[in-house]
Amino acid sequence: MSPSASAYWKLCDQFVRGEVSAEKFQKTYFEEFKREAEIEEPLHLVLDELFGDLDSFNSDADVLKELQSLRPNFYLDEIALRKKVLKAMDAMRLL
Repeated sequence: MSPSASAYWKLCDQFVRGEVSAEKFQKTYFEEFKREAEIEEPLHLVLDELFGDLDSFNSDADVLKELQSLRPNFYLDEIALRKKVLKAMDAMRLL
C-alpha cells in the first residue's frame, strides 16, 4: 500500500472503529484530500468517490431529514457513511 493510501486507510480505520467522530473524520479527510499534490489514479478514484460521500454526509438529524426529502438516497447519515467508508477501504485493499 502506498504512503498516501496508508494515511487514508488509517484515518478511515479510526472512524470505523469509533476512535474519531464522523464530523472530525469529515473535517480531517477534506483537509488532507485538498492538500494532496498528486495521488496515483486508482487511489484517486477511490478517494474522490469517498470525498463525494463525505460531502453528502450531515450529522444534524433534522437537517438531514429535510435534505433527504428533497433528494432521497443522496444525503447520508452516520450509518450510511460508515458503509461507504468500509466500501472505500475494501477498494483500497485491492489496490
